[in-house]
Amino acid sequence: MGLPHDPEAVVINRVQMEYLQDRLYILRCAIEDLSLAMADGDHAGTLIVATEVVHAAGDLDTLWVTP
Repeated sequence: MGLPHDPEAVVINRVQMEYLQDRLYILRCAIEDLSLAMADGDHAGTLIVATEVVHAAGDLDTLWVTP
């Protein structure tokens, strides 16, 4: 089995995929924590957790597919 012939296909290696999955999991957990802090009305906690969300997102914004 070779590489896909679809010009829209994107191929990444296992290490890159695992890194992306880890970052997305960390981000999801941080967003869940933020949601809980907001629901509890914990304004100080919300600010702290919001900072964690930004940190968890890390460099995900640099992972764009370019031609």
